[in-house]
Amino acid sequence: STFMILQQATTDHPEIAAKDADTYLESERERYELVGKPAMTLEANHWLNAPADTRVFDPKGRVTVIEFTAHWCIPCRNSYPAMTQMAAKFGKQGVQFVFATEFYGYLGARRNLDPAAEFAADEEYFVTEHGIHFPVAIADAPPPYQPGTPYVPNVNDGRYKVGGIPQTVVIDRNGTIRRILTGWDTGNAERLPALLGVSGVP
Repeated sequence: STFMILQQATTDHPEIAAKDADTYLESERERYELVGKPAMTLEANHWLNAPADTRVFDPKGRVTVIEFTAHWCIPCRNSYPAMTQMAAKFGKQGVQFVFATEFYGYLGARRNLDPAAEFAADEEYFVTEHGIHFPVAIADAPPPYQPGTPYVPNVNDGRYKVGGIPQTVVIDRNGTIRRILTGWDTGNAERLPALLGVSGVP
C-alpha cells in the first residue's frame, strides 16, 4: 500500500515527478520496491561480535532482522533495549539479528578518530554500553561529499536504499525481503515480533 501511495503521488504531483531521480519520493519508492526481492549481503571490513575474518554476511537460510543504525542516532539508541531482548528471545527460534553502521570519524566528544580507534570506541558503545550481543557490521566511511555531485553512501546503505535510520529490514528464511520499517517508537517493540511471525518463525 505504501508503494501504491508513492506511485499515486508522482501521478498527482507531476512537478515532483519531474525532478531528478534523487528526489525524496523517488528514494522512497526505490526503498519499498525492495520488498519481495532477494536480500543482499552485508559487507564490511570490521565486525563486532563476529569472527575476526568476517567480511560478508549472507542473510539467506534463516529469518533475519537487519537494523541500519548509528551511534549518533537517538531513535536508534531507543531501539536497542527492545532489539537485544528480541534477539535473545527469537534467537532461540533461529532468527538472526545484525546491525549495520559505518565509521564516522568521531564518537561522542572524541574527534578525528582513525578506524582502529573508532572500532574500539564502537565496541565500547555497542557491546559494553548497550549490550548488543549479535553481529555489528561497520562499513568504511564513504568518500567525502562533493557539492554538485550525487551523494554516494556506503555499500550496505546503497544496497538497501537507506534514507533514514533506524531502518529495519525483515528477511524470510528464503532470503526474500518481507518488510522495511523506518524510524522507531515504542509501538515497534510490539509490531516487529508480529512481523517475524508473518515471516515464518515457528
